[in-house]
Amino acid sequence: MTQTSLYIVATPIGNREDMSPRAISVLTTADLLLCEDTRRTGLLLKAYDITSKPRLIPYFDHCEQRLATKLVSSWKGLALRVALVSDAGTPCIADPGYRLVREAHRHGVRVIPIPGPSAVTTLVCASGLPSDRFSFLGFLPRKEEHLRAEARLWRELGGTVLVYEAARRLPRSLEVIASVLANAEVAIGRELTKTHEEVISVAIGDALLWVQSRSPLKGEVALFIHPGSYPQKDEDEKLYELAKQLIDRGFSSKETVDFLKPFLKGSKKDLYSRLVKR
Repeated sequence: MTQTSLYIVATPIGNREDMSPRAISVLTTADLLLCEDTRRTGLLLKAYDITSKPRLIPYFDHCEQRLATKLVSSWKGLALRVALVSDAGTPCIADPGYRLVREAHRHGVRVIPIPGPSAVTTLVCASGLPSDRFSFLGFLPRKEEHLRAEARLWRELGGTVLVYEAARRLPRSLEVIASVLANAEVAIGRELTKTHEEVISVAIGDALLWVQSRSPLKGEVALFIHPGSYPQKDEDEKLYELAKQLIDRGFSSKETVDFLKPFLKGSKKDLYSRLVKR
């Protein structure tokens, strides 16, 4: 018996050439298209010359819990091709969709993934950090105390963690993480697959300097963080070298000491005195 099928369709996170032929085929033949933003999805269809005009249905975070069961129930006895897309990347990864997929399984609707672009896999493969075991934790907590508490748990996870963060909050978030994991390794992916893409993989102290040099930072950001040790010089000398770099960039000795506070094992006074005598 023919039944409704739900296609989970990955779409580009920036570069339009990353759209797969299979994804285009599914969107071309879809009866219903569930999307976070109908305007953005309309532009997506136009970009790939999809003129079949499937019915667009808004499906975003604030309505998902209310609509998931209602939508799937309405497909009973029908033979529809339903596609789910997010604004960019793979649905259900820090985007709406898991409730819909869960209801589809419960109601016997066939779920068909159409794999493709994802910021998660894009940064992992370009990071150079251990990826045999990693956890995706979504967006970082906004409150400092919550972020500090979460970072303390990362070592216990036994691998690398991948998170998303708003560009404007990245400098402060890195400072908080550094105060807990001073020897962490960090890969930062900014504007992945887009024209101004940047990927760096460095010690967390160097990540702080990189972000500071680009302030205010813009664009979409993903972080891949390994909480373990990082091969480096004696910690005191490394810290002093970072301080000298900041001063060379125009920071005062006091501003430098305050900026590097998360890394300090001893008092701020000791580092300040050494910089003044420099």
